[in-house]
Amino acid sequence: MAAARGTTGKETTPAHSTGAATPQKRPRAAPPSRGLTEAELLAAEIWLEERLYAADGPRLRHPRVRLWFIFMLLRHAGLQLVEIFRLSGECLDFGCALLHVPGPRGEAAREVPLPPAVAKKLGTVWAAWEGREQARPFLCDASRVRRSLHQCALACGLNPVLFTARGLRRHRGLELAAAGVHPSLVDAFLGRDAAERKSLVRFDADAARRLLRERIQGYARTSARNHFRGRVTRVRHTGLLADVAFATASGLEIRARITGRSCRSLGLAPGVIVSGAVKALWIEARPETAGGRPADGANRLAGTVDAVRRDDDYAETLITLDDGGEACSVRPVAEMEWLREPGARVEIFFSPAAVILTVG
Repeated sequence: MAAARGTTGKETTPAHSTGAATPQKRPRAAPPSRGLTEAELLAAEIWLEERLYAADGPRLRHPRVRLWFIFMLLRHAGLQLVEIFRLSGECLDFGCALLHVPGPRGEAAREVPLPPAVAKKLGTVWAAWEGREQARPFLCDASRVRRSLHQCALACGLNPVLFTARGLRRHRGLELAAAGVHPSLVDAFLGRDAAERKSLVRFDADAARRLLRERIQGYARTSARNHFRGRVTRVRHTGLLADVAFATASGLEIRARITGRSCRSLGLAPGVIVSGAVKALWIEARPETAGGRPADGANRLAGTVDAVRRDDDYAETLITLDDGGEACSVRPVAEMEWLREPGARVEIFFSPAAVILTVG
């Protein structure tokens, strides 16, 4: 078809092909090819803990504790930032590892279970934080949270696009789904309303609460009862073996002795984040005494007895360490006759050879 001509005889060009055409939409950036990994999130958590413990005075400590709490609630509870800002002290039941999250506009609160170890750590920091007296202890400028998360991402070598409040919430949902939690339960955990839910299967509220508690509070990845996390501070090779020392965020030093081949295959070097697991049967508890590290190089940590259980053969001792961590010792009952009641001050000892290291 011939092009249309005006009165001048010249061809007219359609408006959409001229320089004055309607502006074109800028193509959206492609989404990141992968999400955050557990090792990356652990690196961020330890970085934030280290800043918390390094804070000198309440002027620095208060905002750092608040940011650490916000991160932990994003990471492990999958809350929205606005939900965290609404929380008060009455919403936090760390003893039962539960959060009671108020709904918007006075709607009924929903129950969010926490992993017991996370709840224990949160409760320890909460008990010593002056900010707990505030009506809304986590309320702050959302832009400050964004800037702090961005700073953390850069310090830990993470993608700042992913390391956001929304990204952490999304990761927690994906994490639960990968662990086999039904999509409808993931929706309930995240507090998605009916319009957002995609699953065809529904659970009533009581069943959803019970199942979520079972999956989140009863799920264990290993039979080891004692776990320590931190950054490697030194590695020393001695023949076929390697001595590895790592420091927790609170400053505890843990020593591990592994084979040199394992050390090389794990890529252990100063700065690498590791987790150390110790079976309860390998930990000895004794009355607290003065003194430094034992001559045999065993790890030595002090704490207070929380509970003691006995049967005919063994005694199980649960201990809160001085840095707020937990430890469990299971020893022959005859060896623990000296321990009568909770509240006693004790020390735990375990050999570096008893520590099983994993990276991340």
